[in-house]
Amino acid sequence: MNFKQRLLRYLVGFLIGVLIVFMMFPEYDWLSWLPNKQVMKNVRENQFYIAPEVDCKIKCMNIDSTSLQQARLGGKIIFSKSDVKRIPKTYFMEYGDVNYTLEMTDSTVTLIDVMKLNVDCVCQ
Repeated sequence: MNFKQRLLRYLVGFLIGVLIVFMMFPEYDWLSWLPNKQVMKNVRENQFYIAPEVDCKIKCMNIDSTSLQQARLGGKIIFSKSDVKRIPKTYFMEYGDVNYTLEMTDSTVTLIDVMKLNVDCVCQ
């Protein structure tokens, strides 16, 4: 048996093993280690606060609590616009046509800014 045959048999066995593992654990989130999933997990699970100055903008833009909750569940973190080197970390989250700026510590998430496309609100 030469090297090519051994390599082929190894790869076939490896692929069969991988398929068996995927079939045994279908509900497992195989990509949970990615940075976006880790940050969104913290956004969902930690205490969520809204800064007082943002409350006016939320009312002005007609963003209800259901929309905010859906953004917490399905938003996408844009790391190129986020500042993760400072403390507390600031993340930029997109969901639909609304952009959120979140300030995150180990146990809290604070909404510090909201921007909606094509809507301008001036709050004091």
